[in-house]
Amino acid sequence: MNVYIPTRGRPERQRTWAQLPWDWKRQTWLVVDADEMEVYARPGNSEGYQVLVYDGGPGIAQKRQWILELQAAPHVLMLDDDLDFCARHGGKLERASAGDIAICLELLARWLAEGIAHVGISARAGNNRVPDPYVEVTRQYAAMGYNLDLVANAGAAFEPACDPMEDFDMTLQLLEAGLPNRVTYDYAVGSVANAPGGCSDYRTAERMQQAATTLAGRHPGVVALTTKRGWNNLPERTDVEIAWKKAFRQRAQTTLL
Repeated sequence: MNVYIPTRGRPERQRTWAQLPWDWKRQTWLVVDADEMEVYARPGNSEGYQVLVYDGGPGIAQKRQWILELQAAPHVLMLDDDLDFCARHGGKLERASAGDIAICLELLARWLAEGIAHVGISARAGNNRVPDPYVEVTRQYAAMGYNLDLVANAGAAFEPACDPMEDFDMTLQLLEAGLPNRVTYDYAVGSVANAPGGCSDYRTAERMQQAATTLAGRHPGVVALTTKRGWNNLPERTDVEIAWKKAFRQRAQTTLL
């Protein structure tokens, strides 16, 4: 399993990379826009990064699709660039050690090799409400692993019109194709909400409304529009509520597994 960290506007704040154990850094790449490549090459900015230069269209959806099409490994994991990792110890969620993170990534790699089409790590918020070690057919957040053969068989792809909800759309495409996901709750990730850089540079109220409306249109009866508050730069925004299990149930099981 190769690991890719799409990144934009955060050359000095590579939180995810900094926490990865060294053995995993050897198979992890930052995916950097061509216009930012020089920043990563500056003296004093070298952290041993392995970098791939992306020179395609703007937005995270097109960058994620480009990663899928690299075909450098049968299984890939995409991690947001600003994550903090946690692990359960004695039933309590605590800051993850490098060893914890290695075990978590090995778990995701094993699931993909066993034929799970898409896998992930739970969000830190709400993790304590789920005592089980993992959940199937649920939301994926900030960590998205894919079995590329199964994704290709399903004809699933990241849709730019859904950006920055492209990850929700991809999960729904695969669930609606009859491919359940699996998300570990023994581990969790969190991030700084709407921090500068990344999608926050273009995540306007208008963009959120367009993405949410497109997502609802692509998945009728599964995605409902709602209004949410809480982001500093977007006091009110159009958002979505998603019936993940309904998306999986309403389509007949395929022969893709």
